[in-house]
Formats: sequence, structure tokens, C-alpha cells
Amino acid sequence: IWLEQMVQGDSPLYNIGGYLHIEGAVDPERFQQAIDLLVQKHDALRTVLLCEADAGGVPMQTLVDTLAVQVPVHDLSDQPDPQASAQAWVQQRMAMAFPLDGGPLLRLALLKLNDASFYFVIQVHQIVLDGWSIGLMFKELGELYSALESNQAPDLSAPSYVAFIEDDA
Repeated sequence: IWLEQMVQGDSPLYNIGGYLHIEGAVDPERFQQAIDLLVQKHDALRTVLLCEADAGGVPMQTLVDTLAVQVPVHDLSDQPDPQASAQAWVQQRMAMAFPLDGGPLLRLALLKLNDASFYFVIQVHQIVLDGWSIGLMFKELGELYSALESNQAPDLSAPSYVAFIEDDA
């Protein structure tokens, strides 16, 4: 995937994602906390790709210890058709390639359609997640958000991607 991305250059070929329509109020601060916990919990979400290769010409990637992934909130409630505006925003966003510069390989946003309707938008490079794991991520994010909302300690246990790589080697 890294090599193909280098050949394709600034192409969104390996972008996957979309949106989840949330019907109900969302607390953006709590949502950001849940995302922070999710990224902390899953080391694979902290994968970054570097432009250079090692001395043997092998592509370089690393899993960083911490990675800030912001979830901006875009209020589209004043648009004539908030849902159409949100879908156009998602399509425009999915066309943006990820720079291979050591930064996050996922972009997230909350689009507010009204006080009780939001889109949670995810754009991720396929080297980090695939279509199957996005569904799992949504499930875990909901569990983390609910735990925070109920003032319960969230479950932060998860299999390690690093351990998987070591076992596979």
C-alpha cells in the first residue's frame, strides 16, 4: 500500500470512510474525550507513514506513543438543506489525500445538522483500518462515549498491533 501510494502521489486511492448519522444530542467535548481514549487504546490508530525509506529501501512506518486527533465540529444547521450540505462536505473531504509526512492517517469531524442530528465523519488511510474494522471502531467509540456519559471507567484493554506484528514475524 505504501509503495502504491508513493506511485500514485497525491491520490485519495486508499482513503476509506464515510459518515455515521447520529440521531440525538452529542456533547462535542465528551465525544473528543472518547476519541482520545480510542486512539490511546488502539496502537494501530497511531500508525504514521514517513516519506523516506530505511537504508535497505524499505518503507518506514512507526506507531507513535501519542497522537492528537482533533474532532472539529462544523455547524451546518443554518444551511438551507443541512443534510445535502453535510453529504457534499463528506464527498469533498474524501477526495483529499493523506500526506505521508508522519501525521495522523485519520481525519474525523462532527457535522451538526441540528441540535438532535449529527454526522460523525471518518476518513482514514487503508493502511490503518479496513472496512470491517471501521464498524468495530464505531462500536467501541459508542461504548467509550456511553461510559464517559455514565461516569463509569471505560474499558481501555485491547489487543496490541505491535504484538501482532511481532508474533507474525
